[in-house]
Amino acid sequence: MLGYPVLREEASPPGAAGLNGGLAACSLVAFTSRRGPAGLRRAAGELWPALQRLPAAAVGAVTAEAARREGFRVEIVGDEGGEALAELVAGAVAPGGTVLHPCGRERREEFRRALEARGVPVIEVVVYGVAEAAVAELPPLPADAPCAVLLTSPRAVRAYLNASGGRYAGVPHLALGPTTAAAAAEVGLRVRAVPRNTPEAVVEELCRTCS
Repeated sequence: MLGYPVLREEASPPGAAGLNGGLAACSLVAFTSRRGPAGLRRAAGELWPALQRLPAAAVGAVTAEAARREGFRVEIVGDEGGEALAELVAGAVAPGGTVLHPCGRERREEFRRALEARGVPVIEVVVYGVAEAAVAELPPLPADAPCAVLLTSPRAVRAYLNASGGRYAGVPHLALGPTTAAAAAEVGLRVRAVPRNTPEAVVEELCRTCS
């Protein structure tokens, strides 16, 4: 497998300042990206010990493991994207509770909108930024087409096409989650969503596609 890191994380914006007024009302922290837990730690400053005591929810096993590495007690793991996680979280938050959502500067709105539609307030705190890597920074693409391409986010879809010039457009593509699959389909890629956002499911789908 060849890693092709088309996105790079930038220094955390000063987002945690927005926490001070609303932290007392937060009853759960929800992570929709694997970059969220470490980004929150870097941005939180003296608020970090209080944040670590909150129960956590995460999209996918990879994000859940990233949260555990930062000391969070992950009680909810969803495998089908932000809207599905919002449904699980809404059922776990007590009336009057607020959800803290550490997120990226460029973020999708499904999670927040789905929770607010269920009457659950959300505090979004930007704790990292992501930019497209320069093509010159990326490893060379193989001369022979791969048997499959794994896409990890909607933004990665766009960055991958920009960097590769659509070189492998005819190759089967696998997507982590329905929103990533939809983004890939919109630009004409042959794509299938991995049914569960877990390492085991990804390996199983890659083996099936490449066999």
